[in-house]
Amino acid sequence: MQITMGPILLLLVGLAFPLLLNGQAFSNSLFGIACALGASGWAFTLRRRVDSMPSRRRLASVVLAIALLWAVFLIVRLPGAYEFQNTFNEKMEKIRQENF
Repeated sequence: MQITMGPILLLLVGLAFPLLLNGQAFSNSLFGIACALGASGWAFTLRRRVDSMPSRRRLASVVLAIALLWAVFLIVRLPGAYEFQNTFNEKMEKIRQENF
């Protein structure tokens, strides 16, 4: 029996993690990229299986496309996420120093 939920769950984690509002946009994006690439690789291997049902192959193709698009989107926005995270961390450090 094939595991088709694995790539979907991995993709959902990859979609949700960059949306966290903890100020660490760059780190969250890196984790999202890793999950999206992992989901796309897993979906690609499921898609290429010969014994796979056509509906599972279509599902794997959809997951593959969404995961690759999400990974490309996150890679494109990495420079902005890095700058935002640096600015956020500097402001947090300044607030900490003012309180002590």
